[in-house]
Amino acid sequence: MEEITCNKKYQEHTLIKVLGIISLTILTFAGVAGAAPFAYVTNIGDYDQRGPNVAVIDTATNNVTVRVPLGGGWPVGVAVNPAGTKIYVVDSPSDSTVYVIDTATNKVSAKVNLGSSYPARITFNPAGTRVYVTKQHDYPDIFVINPATNTLMAPIIVGPSTYSIAFTPDGKKIYAANCNNNTIYVIDATTNKVTANISVGDSPYELVVTPDGKKVYVANAESDNVSVIDTATDTVTATVNAGVYPTNVVIVPLTDSDMTAQSTGTNSNVTEDIGVEETNLSSEEINAVELNNYSDEKNSESDNDNGSNENDSSKNNSTPGFGLLVSLTCIYGGWKFRKK
Repeated sequence: MEEITCNKKYQEHTLIKVLGIISLTILTFAGVAGAAPFAYVTNIGDYDQRGPNVAVIDTATNNVTVRVPLGGGWPVGVAVNPAGTKIYVVDSPSDSTVYVIDTATNKVSAKVNLGSSYPARITFNPAGTRVYVTKQHDYPDIFVINPATNTLMAPIIVGPSTYSIAFTPDGKKIYAANCNNNTIYVIDATTNKVTANISVGDSPYELVVTPDGKKVYVANAESDNVSVIDTATDTVTATVNAGVYPTNVVIVPLTDSDMTAQSTGTNSNVTEDIGVEETNLSSEEINAVELNNYSDEKNSESDNDNGSNENDSSKNNSTPGFGLLVSLTCIYGGWKFRKK
């Protein structure tokens, strides 16, 4: 019964996207030789009654420059390789094919037959050496494609209805969300073996790994909350009430101004922890530069007194990035002094 409910809600959630433009997923990336980026949009057809295709939009003019025709079925997922040279589109359910589009020609250059299955989403690993396709319904595995040959490799065995996956930045771990059994699978990306199962909230739809690999955030639709997983221990360390039926989550990288504000305690606890970690790292780097600078000044018999050094050090520790600028300036000054 739980599986039927989960699949039904997933189909309803997918249908909403379909009615919007069927799996409206836009990928933008920089073109070759400084050209304007393009957006690739999957859809089931256009007003000229053409079948499923990928619309290529020139973001400089916001016009569709070309449509790449696909076969039968409905395009439900799209991904771009890190180099921006290939677009992978997965069709489901009747076609069950991954189309490979060459971005230089905007033509289908290869196809990968997935057999009789219901593919759901498609994702590249950070290195761009593997493509992963999840499945709907009761299929208990994840497709793995070698993009160098566009052939299927041995699948990853997980649980039925595993839809969303995310990678740690180093590409060593895969986190996969299973809507049926409310579990996050931790997968070793080298062996493709499940190393841990983490129980989260009801109906985990989407997950994302944190711009440091230390935490995973999982949107639990039926529980109306978000689970926070520590990747060092692979355990849930916090649960956040997020609102009614959360289905997607993204992580926005911190800026220097965010980090400064967080160090003074003006932001939320969750992001504050991340900000403190970033600030400490910057301080260690700054201190290392200061130590080298101090040695250079001793060797060059600099006339700077101790009070001045202490003031510079306090400024470096209080403002991330400021100390590095001061240290580099001092090194340059010491070099000019020795030259004279």
